[in-house]
Amino acid sequence: MLTTRTRKRVTLKTVSITPMRPRPNPRTLLACLGLVLTQLVWTQASISEQRPLAGERVRLVVGFGAGGGYDVYARMLAPHLEQETGATVVVENWTGGGGVVALNRLATDDTEGLTLMLVNGPSAVMGQVLGNEGVRYDVSAFTWLGRVFAEPSVVLASPVSPYRSLADLTSADLPVRWASAGKTTTAGTPALVSQALKLRSEVIIGYKGTSESALAALRGEADLVAMSATSARAQAHKNGLVPIAVVSHERISLLPEVATVAEQINLTPSQNRWIDYGITVMGLGRSLATSEHVSPERREYLRRVVKKILTDTTVIREAAAQGRPIEFGPPSELLASINRALANENEPTRGELRHVILEKFNP
Repeated sequence: MLTTRTRKRVTLKTVSITPMRPRPNPRTLLACLGLVLTQLVWTQASISEQRPLAGERVRLVVGFGAGGGYDVYARMLAPHLEQETGATVVVENWTGGGGVVALNRLATDDTEGLTLMLVNGPSAVMGQVLGNEGVRYDVSAFTWLGRVFAEPSVVLASPVSPYRSLADLTSADLPVRWASAGKTTTAGTPALVSQALKLRSEVIIGYKGTSESALAALRGEADLVAMSATSARAQAHKNGLVPIAVVSHERISLLPEVATVAEQINLTPSQNRWIDYGITVMGLGRSLATSEHVSPERREYLRRVVKKILTDTTVIREAAAQGRPIEFGPPSELLASINRALANENEPTRGELRHVILEKFNP
């Protein structure tokens, strides 16, 4: 008898086993956190080294009132300084003494934080050279960051005067009358030109700025007026004043048809030193400076920033569109001109300058 065997099917079940996750080691976590924090510190330190003024409040000071040329330049440059440094740049007007009050404060460094100043270079130097009352600064001690723009002075004649060249002035029978805001306006150009050309001149002062001096010439109260090249071109086009000479070593693009002093008159070395002195001082133009007490690292950083801004073609085009030209000059060039003006080597002595500018041609 056969026996039938019954086979049983065995069903195998797949069991999913979740592996045990190792518990994190507290020491490992702390080490990783330390690496992250270190990296953050390194990154922040790198940013601080690149932009050491980031987050700070920086003053950009002008020594004249709001709305004037220096104020407009400062407010035009402030946003670019903010963008480059990461600082908040605030324009402040420290008025008084034709800029002397602001220069004295910059020299004593009596403010908190960093202070920059847009300086009237010719006025600052002449104030020190002539020993003007209230001057307590040394212009050569400031930390100079760069020149924004400089332009030579131009001699213009009244359209109702008989003068149309420097030769006309040297042959004049009557004293030549100049209209000017002050004795040192445009670095004392009326007195310096008069001394160089041996003119019989009278410098009539007290007019309120370039516009009033120009009106005096138009009314016939004065024969001549001296002003910056930009103002000279505007007055020639608008009011008919006649540019007769540029106080520069070469002709300028603003008034290319106007000859220089040297082109018109064969000056002796003794005469030429007066013209050269005026050219040197006017070449300081509108320049940026800060306190002598800034660190060498901050000084070099600021100089790099200023150069980058003032040589940026976009910034230059934007400024030109506003009628505010930019022509960067390096700090080394500024310092050389300042030291030359103060040292009086082969220049008029301070005594001569005081006599000629402050006394000789003032009725």
